[in-house]
Amino acid sequence: MKGAVEQAQDLLQAQLALAQTLEEDRVYGEKQVQAASGDGAVSQSTNALNACGDLEGRRLHHETSELPMLSKNDKKLLQLQQQVAGVHNKLSLLLVERLRVVSELQSQIRYLGNRLAMLKENAVAQEVAVSELLHVRCMPSAYAACVEEVKMRQQYFRTYVAKVRFIVPWCVCSG
Repeated sequence: MKGAVEQAQDLLQAQLALAQTLEEDRVYGEKQVQAASGDGAVSQSTNALNACGDLEGRRLHHETSELPMLSKNDKKLLQLQQQVAGVHNKLSLLLVERLRVVSELQSQIRYLGNRLAMLKENAVAQEVAVSELLHVRCMPSAYAACVEEVKMRQQYFRTYVAKVRFIVPWCVCSG
């Protein structure tokens, strides 16, 4: 089946052809009337009678054939116009729906972009915190070294106090 637009184009061509025929018959009728209104009473009435008969035949042809065809084509064009309008309305509704979906997707993209920026900031903060924790990982060995240092200093202090007591017996040192 042809599409509505192609059918409308075909009907338009048919309407134009019928309109052209009607225009040609109008011009022909004008010429017949002018010819019938010529010279001579007897020939004028015969010419007028012949012209009227010819014009009446064309009028009947127009009433029975061409005018009903024009009316039928007009009704078909109206139906096609209504079909196209219905399709246009459906497409408009689909377009609005698609635009709504696109708008929602754009909002989600904007939201996710903001969330991504926030997550990147959090990742940087976490990286800083983790770098601080890397120092904590070294704490047991640093603590052990510190304890050894304290023990060594305490031992040094005791040795020093013992030497000082040996050299200066009257010194009262706590230790």
